[in-house]
Amino acid sequence: ATPENTVSTTLTHLAVTRSADGVLTTYINGVARATQDFPGDLSTWDLSYRLAFGNEFTLERTWLGDIFLAAVYTRALSPQEVQQNFTAGPGLTGGEGEGEGEGEEVPIDGITLVSETLPDGTEIAAGTTFTKTWRVQNSGTTTWAATANGHTLRFVRGEQMGGPALLSLVNPIAPGAQHTWSVELTAPDAPGTYTGFWQMNDGFGAFFGLELDVSIVVPEPAEGEGEGEGEGEGEGEGEGEGEGEGEGEGEGEGGEGEGEDDLEAIALTLLNRLGEADVNDNGLLNLSEARTVVGTLSSAQFDVIDTSGDNHLSEAELRAAANLTTPPPPPADGCQGAKSAAFDGLRRFVGDFLALGLTFSVLAAIAARRRW
Repeated sequence: ATPENTVSTTLTHLAVTRSADGVLTTYINGVARATQDFPGDLSTWDLSYRLAFGNEFTLERTWLGDIFLAAVYTRALSPQEVQQNFTAGPGLTGGEGEGEGEGEEVPIDGITLVSETLPDGTEIAAGTTFTKTWRVQNSGTTTWAATANGHTLRFVRGEQMGGPALLSLVNPIAPGAQHTWSVELTAPDAPGTYTGFWQMNDGFGAFFGLELDVSIVVPEPAEGEGEGEGEGEGEGEGEGEGEGEGEGEGEGEGGEGEGEDDLEAIALTLLNRLGEADVNDNGLLNLSEARTVVGTLSSAQFDVIDTSGDNHLSEAELRAAANLTTPPPPPADGCQGAKSAAFDGLRRFVGDFLALGLTFSVLAAIAARRRW
């Protein structure tokens, strides 16, 4: 408790702080008047607890004074900060609360929103960078300071969307003057509604005034875009069918219709060049091996052909995707084609040689008969 006669009936600045190690300090007009240990923590704090001044709840003792300003901080202020607040607040010049400052106007921070860009609910495409701007007025009685510990705009809650955590003033803003705050943001990748809040801070840790918010909607991707990319390379026909609202739908239909033909062609190409692409020589193709033959093969197309789900394409799966019911013709290219061609050439060479030898034998026999 503070000593007797510490508080007077004049305008008084009262500050109470509690440090992290549990030391409670009471300041009167910027001067520490009492210190005591106050152990415990806030682990059992209930958000339903109310903050009251002057016995407001029970009215057992009527509060006869006036409260001009009340502030709650998220940390214990240092003695220097308490003194600064006292100096900027009541402005008393007498000792221990008595002096010429009694009855003077108490400086108050205030802010009023004048205008803003991007109304709540504005649609912004995923990944798009945009700027939110607020035009505000200093509606208080203090000048917003542009010093190192001056007034700032700070992010307080919600979705930050890549925006700044703190914005500082370049020039002081006098009472009644206006100022423009702008934050550069990026719309998130996932569809949904995103809202973030920024608020003014007096430089000593106290927030004041209304929260300045930005609220956008990231729409779902167009249906035609999703189908066209997922199914295959059917962009041409879809785009030709129409523009504007019909363009997206046309792309989707074109992609789906041509995607089946593309898969058959891809599967047939992989089947004919299976031996060439099968680097591991196991009769199966993984995605990397398949792409050495078909460079445009997508993961989605690979998964459609891979009906077993083992991340490998077998000859049977390729034949099924190519809609083949009989074994494919001998390949005309690749390693197997080269081997087959070499074998056929050797076979023809031997046949020709044997035929030539037979001719020589017949001629020799005829010649011998003539000599005899």
